[in-house]
Amino acid sequence: MYAAATAVALTLPFAAPATAAEPGGSLTINGTTYNAPRPGCYPSNSPNALVVNNTASDAYVYADPHCRDVKELQVVAPGATGYVSGGQGVHIV
Repeated sequence: MYAAATAVALTLPFAAPATAAEPGGSLTINGTTYNAPRPGCYPSNSPNALVVNNTASDAYVYADPHCRDVKELQVVAPGATGYVSGGQGVHIV
């Protein structure tokens, strides 16, 4: 019985671990465009942020330029544009 269970377990395909896909597209913050942006935080270099999100991921806008706030000010969906008063950092996952 154990031999049969072991044989079945050994024939199951192994799944590769999931990895986060890079968003691709482009992210524009106050006129600065990042092509195929990697996941991370991008500064707005201004006290406000005009975000054009042409990626496949949500863009989280924070008051902190290093995206270290507990809660984002606004989320700009893929394909959307948003103006965020006080937005100084934009995070892509």
